[in-house]
Amino acid sequence: MKKCISLGPVVLILLFHLWLLSNLIFTAWPEMLSYPFLLNSGFVIYRDFVMPYPPLLPLFLELWFKLFNFDVHSLRLLTWLLIMIVDFNLFYLIKRISKSQKISLGLLAIYVPIQALLDGNMLWFDFATLVPLSFGLITLFKWLNNQKGSYLFSTVAFFGIATAIKQTTILYFIPLALCYLIYKKKLYSKDLLTGALALGLIWVPLISYLLVKGSILSFWLWNFVYPLTEWSKFPGYVALSLTRDQKLILIILIASIVVTMMGLSKKIWTDLKFWTLLGFVLVAGITVYPRFSFFHLQPALFLIILLLGYSLSRLKSSFQVIVFGLLVINLILIVKFELPTTLGSNQIRFDGPEDQQLTKSLKSYLKPGDRVYFLGLSSLEYVQTQTLPTKPWVDNFGWYLEMPDVQRQVINGLIKNKPQFIFWQKPSSGMWYELGVYQPKQIVSFINQSYIQSGQLNNGIEIWTRKD
Repeated sequence: MKKCISLGPVVLILLFHLWLLSNLIFTAWPEMLSYPFLLNSGFVIYRDFVMPYPPLLPLFLELWFKLFNFDVHSLRLLTWLLIMIVDFNLFYLIKRISKSQKISLGLLAIYVPIQALLDGNMLWFDFATLVPLSFGLITLFKWLNNQKGSYLFSTVAFFGIATAIKQTTILYFIPLALCYLIYKKKLYSKDLLTGALALGLIWVPLISYLLVKGSILSFWLWNFVYPLTEWSKFPGYVALSLTRDQKLILIILIASIVVTMMGLSKKIWTDLKFWTLLGFVLVAGITVYPRFSFFHLQPALFLIILLLGYSLSRLKSSFQVIVFGLLVINLILIVKFELPTTLGSNQIRFDGPEDQQLTKSLKSYLKPGDRVYFLGLSSLEYVQTQTLPTKPWVDNFGWYLEMPDVQRQVINGLIKNKPQFIFWQKPSSGMWYELGVYQPKQIVSFINQSYIQSGQLNNGIEIWTRKD
């Protein structure tokens, strides 16, 4: 009975979170549907379509959409389910490490609107990593309390799952490894074997899958080689400039951490759990690179609240008031700056009225199963029209298409598959490399030589028909 009563306020906060999300614009990132759709249509990951992330999330999404439907509503249902899991894990963690119901409820109540308003009503690779990371943090604190080998195994396994969703989460193993070494004083072969088995449990099946599919080299190129050696050279790929409002929000979040550290006693310098959590926060901040957006910052928001949850119970009441005050001020600013742009009940970005009208227009030319090439259009249109791109398919990003030999491979696919129609969204004005402006020169030249413009849709998209 006591557990039910204590969970009552948590349930109310979670219900409030769902209500808030339902009244905000939901972003249905096209990749969250197009990647699993292509997998389900027989495309081989990395070899038949470019994807610059590890394979676990698209593979999971393929299974999810098979159980439900390949549509934005199924995506939204899954997104909200994952958000609820992360919410509850945050509450559980703070309650466990602070031993305070009030602190855990107060921080959860503040986290919920911050999460929702700062690009939280969407599923992207960054947020998806939070699910295994939050479970990994639960088992990490349990291991720090009693050193059971099963908890160490689970921690490494959960962190390994995160790396199978987004490769930058490998960096979380740095504070995790330092935590282990400081706590245990040296590396024990038994624990090393435990960690290796945990990672092997995740990565051996995935690597075996890629080897069977013949896409291991492409996986290596698109996940590590190009991002680390080539993409930073492409103009516009690194975009870390912040608006004044974004800077103010981040400054106050950082200030809450600084005030917390000022209020902690000298024991903080030997507090392993505090420094481990702070290390995770720093890593989460680094993984925002190379393009700043709040949805890339979602893991950092979670970890900041968790760090404060651990620290607040160790602060004097006066410092607790200051920290909560800073968080409330930050929340007020977020509501002021972000709510006007995110408010919209049942509105879905990338599937609004204009997008639905475009899908209707495309369907008048296409039938399910047709091969078609969309240049500059959202990849979600393949899902909505139930058509397929030519192989290999590469989304219209300059840092993809300017890689060696990529445009030639796309052209070879167009020659081999010979789609009857190409729908071409003409570029907007701006620098040649910007999103919505970039045009792949070799592919454009091929279209001009092999296709002829035969019409135009109402929204300005050109229809090109094969000449022969």
